[in-house]
Amino acid sequence: METTDVNELLRLSYLHFGNVTNLRAPWGVGVFEVVADNQNINVTQFRLSQVITQARQLRLKSWSVTVVVVSDDPVFLDTFAKWSLKGRLLVWTTKLLVLTRLPLHRLDDIRHTLSMTNSLLLQLSNTPTIKMNVFLDHPYFPPGTPPVTMASWSSNKGLSKKTCIPYYPDKFYKFVHRPRLIVSRLVIATEKTETVDDPDHPGEKKTIAYNAENALIEAIAKSMNFTIKFIRPEDGEWGYLTSDGLWTGMIGMVYREVGKVSLV
Repeated sequence: METTDVNELLRLSYLHFGNVTNLRAPWGVGVFEVVADNQNINVTQFRLSQVITQARQLRLKSWSVTVVVVSDDPVFLDTFAKWSLKGRLLVWTTKLLVLTRLPLHRLDDIRHTLSMTNSLLLQLSNTPTIKMNVFLDHPYFPPGTPPVTMASWSSNKGLSKKTCIPYYPDKFYKFVHRPRLIVSRLVIATEKTETVDDPDHPGEKKTIAYNAENALIEAIAKSMNFTIKFIRPEDGEWGYLTSDGLWTGMIGMVYREVGKVSLV
């Protein structure tokens, strides 16, 4: 990114967060740079993992953190998305701003990460005057769903809000797209179960277990606006960590994101 672009981003951040002199604690900026090695992707990943480790140490020592990532490299952004979660840089209390010139169709992987974290996408337009759109992705958005345009900004007109949604909403309070979440669980032989037509997915069946756990997850699903599909782990295990570092059973399904919820 050019220096002028970064300056405009800082100006937008100022407009968004308000007068920083009103903060109750000292504030500062930490800058980390990852130099991409086009000849060896493993070297780039190693450098990125080191930077994320250092940034996480800064996060742990700070009371409020906003991570700003500036890149036009889709491979770098995808790698950052994976390592930032693996390295525990991104937690819900950490806000993330991703600034890029890339079009939306080249940002599918990073958009998934943005949808599951407390994040915004800032997209610069290649025009004579500096323009920027601010996008928000909700969790579990269907393929092809465009992000929500939160605001637009230009060097001439400043910031223009496009929706009443807060910049950083509680996206997990109630899902917008009513996703179908896989729930991994074991059915005990003594449990009473019944297979019925699934009213949320015509032509499909669903298994109902008449117990407190099933009633609880059904109540949560209704409150948070999602549907459920129960899947039994292939190995029939609750789950444990093997010697090669892999999780089995229900825990393994959630760890590998095959299942989103596990009922124990």
